[in-house]
Amino acid sequence: MSKSVFAFFVMKFVEEGKLDLDKPLYEYLSYPDIAHDDRYKKITGRMVLSHRSGFPNWRENEDDNKLKIKFEPGTNYEYSGEGYQYLAMVLKHIEGTDWNGLETIFQDKVAKPIGMEHTVFISTPYTNKNKAEPYNNQSQWIDWKNDYWYKKGKDKFVAPASILSEPMDFSKWMITVMNREQLSENSYNQLFEHHSKISTSSTGIGVYYTLGFVTADKDYSNTYFHGGSNDGFTCFYLMDTEKDWGYVLFTNSEYGEKLGNEVWDYFEREY
Repeated sequence: MSKSVFAFFVMKFVEEGKLDLDKPLYEYLSYPDIAHDDRYKKITGRMVLSHRSGFPNWRENEDDNKLKIKFEPGTNYEYSGEGYQYLAMVLKHIEGTDWNGLETIFQDKVAKPIGMEHTVFISTPYTNKNKAEPYNNQSQWIDWKNDYWYKKGKDKFVAPASILSEPMDFSKWMITVMNREQLSENSYNQLFEHHSKISTSSTGIGVYYTLGFVTADKDYSNTYFHGGSNDGFTCFYLMDTEKDWGYVLFTNSEYGEKLGNEVWDYFEREY
């Protein structure tokens, strides 16, 4: 669920004229990890936010553990945390700061204006003290302090994966989005525009990725949602901007996204 909030954060840079979503990211910051493939010079912020960069989700999932481009940027969809992290590196470079500095900027531009008291991308003593204990799908406890994914995010702003929050805080951001506050109308139009076709349901409903959000067409054209999944922590939120309602749930298990979809099914049946 970091991706939706990060995309919102990115639009602050766009509004300030610091970032052009259609300007190749290498023109802001070269990327030595993929410089061997000239196609990376075509990758833009818009492609990254809509998962059209051509990058894999994480290089660690590839057989050779190397970052690569799997298709011509902008021509297809593949979910990619790597792309989001490259964009975070670009923002850090634009501001001439480090990861902690980017966290401070996130607090100033997003968290504080919305009133999110305990939502961060880099852990704090408060979040470490109050973090739930995670469990896998065999109900076995996960030692998160020493687990790979949580060590990876320690002291680093991991744009697609490291947000730490709780439901009341997160719901403040959702209400801000539903009310179209803090950003311009043009920014919201760009955030919500269908960029990538993900799938078509058996009933003919198309599912799309926008800039940081998942949505659908037909009866669900004003519904925006996203799941979140790291080992032992899975979450889900959904909001209908026309009917002005939504929900968010966080779990310390492997079943949060499943539960989120079941809650959605319940509301569909009952209301």
